[in-house]
Amino acid sequence: MRKQTLFLILFAFFTAQLFSSCEVINPSEEIPCYLRIDSFLFVDTVNGTPIVINRNTQKITDAWVFIDGKLVGIYDYPSVFPLLITEGTHRVRVYAGVLKNGNANDREIFPFFTSYNQDVNFEKGKTDTILPRYSYDKTALKYPVEWGDDKAEGFEGAGTIFKIAAGSAADTIFKTSVDSLVLDGNYSGEIILNKTDSTLIMETSKSYTLPTNRRPVYIEISYRTQTTLRVGLYGINIVSGLVTNVPFINLNPSNGEWRKVYLNVASEVSSFTNTKFKVYIKADHLKTQTQSQILLDNFQLIYQ
Repeated sequence: MRKQTLFLILFAFFTAQLFSSCEVINPSEEIPCYLRIDSFLFVDTVNGTPIVINRNTQKITDAWVFIDGKLVGIYDYPSVFPLLITEGTHRVRVYAGVLKNGNANDREIFPFFTSYNQDVNFEKGKTDTILPRYSYDKTALKYPVEWGDDKAEGFEGAGTIFKIAAGSAADTIFKTSVDSLVLDGNYSGEIILNKTDSTLIMETSKSYTLPTNRRPVYIEISYRTQTTLRVGLYGINIVSGLVTNVPFINLNPSNGEWRKVYLNVASEVSSFTNTKFKVYIKADHLKTQTQSQILLDNFQLIYQ
């Protein structure tokens, strides 16, 4: 009888421990809150009266999401994602992320855009939707003193900041107003290469003063091209006049689509002293084609 009683006691004890262990291994799941970000708006605050512009003019690829000052994730557009937070109002801050130098494996917050802030009253199991709104941060955005009118080169004015350089077979930068070729505004820049005009060497007419203390320095280019574009810098020593060629990146043919790149040249610029810089674009005609069309728009050289 004692053995049977002892067995029952031990059985009850180990059964209780077993169920207790199961609860530790499989604890009850917390119900998350959800946040949805389908798209964004971009407001042009630089070129005249602020207006909402075509989102394709900026290549914002990611939403860097912070909740109450803490990074919770980096998400593509569109995305719906869970948040293990308490119910109630939380401050949501979203930064615009881009591909550094067009590299899908190197993503970063673009330092010249404003962040988006919104207080959201979260509930467990509920999905809240926000629409981030970005613009250029005028407090962070600086142009070289030689730039002039403090706006992107959109080929809308009478002239252009570019010129054809020595050694170029192509000798003209056109402005096209054909709707199917223009990115935004009324015009885009156009260069046509062919069997005769088989090479392009173009550069900024001015040389620019840029910070060389590793502050953010970026070249922005919107492009649509049938041939590879080679983008780089000329470093011009202001004492000796020595010119140093700094090749930076090759931009591949864009398959009939407009593309946008944000080129971080801070490291290259900071390797010089007593130097001003020109930006150049070079290209060769593809012999397999009758002509190689190059379209450019919204070029900027900016720093913080």
